[in-house]
Parts: sequence; structure tokens; C-alpha cells
Amino acid sequence: MRNGLHVFLALSFGTAGAGCALSGSAFEVIVTDQDGAPIVGARVYPVTPSLNGPARLTDDAGKTTMPRNQIQNVQWVSVEAEGFGSRQVSVPGDGVLRVTLSRGETSGKLVIEIVHGPSTGEACPTFERGEICREFSHWFLKIRDQTYRDWDGPKPFLQREADQHREASNPQVSTLKVQIRAGAQVPYPLAQRTMNLCAKCGIYKIEVGPASR
Repeated sequence: MRNGLHVFLALSFGTAGAGCALSGSAFEVIVTDQDGAPIVGARVYPVTPSLNGPARLTDDAGKTTMPRNQIQNVQWVSVEAEGFGSRQVSVPGDGVLRVTLSRGETSGKLVIEIVHGPSTGEACPTFERGEICREFSHWFLKIRDQTYRDWDGPKPFLQREADQHREASNPQVSTLKVQIRAGAQVPYPLAQRTMNLCAKCGIYKIEVGPASR
């Protein structure tokens, strides 16, 4: 990820021998659990530097195909499934992308949600049309039922949480795991800003996934 952040994920790349690689216009994604069993109905979202696309569902073999271009080139995919932790992983240059999800992996993680809701309560036609709302004032952070419209507002709380998981050999770094939940209509700069906020507190075990439903 950008700015030196490391995404905490389980990922392996398949080759043509492990699956049928597609042409350069699309790639195949295979989603399995920790035992290697295919996950049916997993939601795979294309993610570009400034927008997310609609999800594609995996079939009975845990497979789906993803176009490499969604107005912009797809650089990551976010994968989620009921009962499993979500993952955001980088798209390979070629071959098959294999993603392993772990059951109940969100437990023990601090969840940060990026939520839409203008403070004045007025409607947002852009959001209601299903498009990306780029009016940053319409978005806020939600952490453990506490809301923050000032993006720096959660920093003292995050600092305290991070301090409880400092590495003895490197106290500047925290082993706290964070999951940022951002829906398809969240502008990428806000997700990046949230990751930067975590990084300022020494948090590097970060994953970004779709918003909860």
C-alpha cells in the first residue's frame, strides 16, 4: 500500500498451471477458506485509485472474473464473505489471483467505518444515485459507536489503543490490527487519509474492506 503501509492479509498468486489465466482485459479471482474449500457467493469489489466498482460474486468453485479496467485500471480488489474477515489485495500483472479468507478474523481488530451522512441532515443526490460523493463534509468516521466529523478527532483514542500493543523491540510500532470499512461510494482520498491517521499512531497492520451492511 502507499505511504509505507503494510496490508495485513493472506494472499497467494496462482499460475496458469493452477488455473486458466485470462487475457489481458480481465483476470480470474479464486476465493477459498483456510482449508482450501471454495467460498460461494463471496463479494469481490474492484478498487482503483479514486473509485470502487460494483461487486462480482464467486460461483460454486469460488471463482469470478474481473475486468482490469473500470474507467481507471483496477489496482486492488476487496473481498468479503459472510462469516469471514475481509481482504484488500493487489492485482497481479498476470495469472490467477487467489485470496484466502479466515473465519471470524474481524474479532480482535479495531474497526473504523467511513460513513456517509451530511451533518445538516439534508439529502445528497449524488450519494442517492449510487455515485461517489466527493463532498468530504458529508462523511464521518465511526469507531465503537463514537462518531468523528473532524478527521483528526480520533487520534487521541487511536494513540491510546496503539500504546496498548507496542512492540518491546520497537516502541514506535504498534501491533494493533485495524480494519477500515469503506463502501464503494467513499472517495479514495478519505480512505487514504484514514490510513495515514493510523500510521501517525504507529499502526501498520491495516486492511481495507467494504462497508458493513
